Amino acid sequence: MLYENAGILHCNLNTSSLMVSKDSPARGILLDLDFALQVQDGKPTFAGTMPFLSMDLLTAAGPPPPRLYRHDLESFFYILGWMLCRYDASGERKPVHQFAAWHRGPLDDIISAKRRLMRMPSHVPSEISSPSLQKWFRNLCRSFNDGYQEKDRESQSPLFDCETLGGYITFDKFIGAVP
Repeated sequence: MLYENAGILHCNLNTSSLMVSKDSPARGILLDLDFALQVQDGKPTFAGTMPFLSMDLLTAAGPPPPRLYRHDLESFFYILGWMLCRYDASGERKPVHQFAAWHRGPLDDIISAKRRLMRMPSHVPSEISSPSLQKWFRNLCRSFNDGYQEKDRESQSPLFDCETLGGYITFDKFIGAVP
């Protein structure tokens, strides 16, 4: 609603900037708007938490692109995958998880790891998380993977919609991926 009602992008979604309402767990709350931008600002910025930044923002060559709503959706996608691997279905924290390398390393390695995740969502251990969240995550993996593949093929085309990765990533499709 922050984007829809006020035209504001969060620009730093991470595990510390999200909460759920105790009374209504399906209701999310965004915290920490220090890096937030109004959409009309369109400022390029590299600000954000490394493991959860959109792949577009991790490019080492040239200045970062302007921030898009899709970048916040992509950050939320990475947080969802992170949480599915980091915590079991009862909320107990697991000591090791596969995304630890996203904290460090060359940007190209982080991008490659994110691409692998999108292509092979079976990395999410099924025995430790809810089946409906796993299904949602796998559906999102498919959407992001298809969108980035389309971007790779069509990036030079002026008709390609970068805002939605060719129509693959919108709020409605993101939420519609919930089983």
